[in-house]
Amino acid sequence: MSRSKTFVVPGWVMYLARLVQSWWLVDRIRVSPREGHLWRLSCGTLLNIDDAWYQIVGRTVRSGQFGVELIYECTSGEQFARLIVTQTATAKQEIVLHRPAGGPGIALDVDVIEVFPRTRRC
Repeated sequence: MSRSKTFVVPGWVMYLARLVQSWWLVDRIRVSPREGHLWRLSCGTLLNIDDAWYQIVGRTVRSGQFGVELIYECTSGEQFARLIVTQTATAKQEIVLHRPAGGPGIALDVDVIEVFPRTRRC
């Protein structure tokens, strides 16, 4: 009779393998660091957009028609605005600023938005 040898893998190796596999298989939004900074803003952050100052007071993430949308609710004095950052499936980032009285949104380039971070949470 022949005996087969069994190889026993330590538990921590299996745990590490599952951890690496779960990290590798998860869907991630991939953007350049230059564009990605708009995905990490929090409440209280000040934005300077075309010489107008806005403060972020709310943040919502949702799946939109064209990809993932990040919606920042902003105030500028007594006016409200909405900054929408969309990451499409083709890795193209679109940024639109909606002002309530302004009609259609204004398409922006990431370079016209200056960010001054604060530490408050949404």
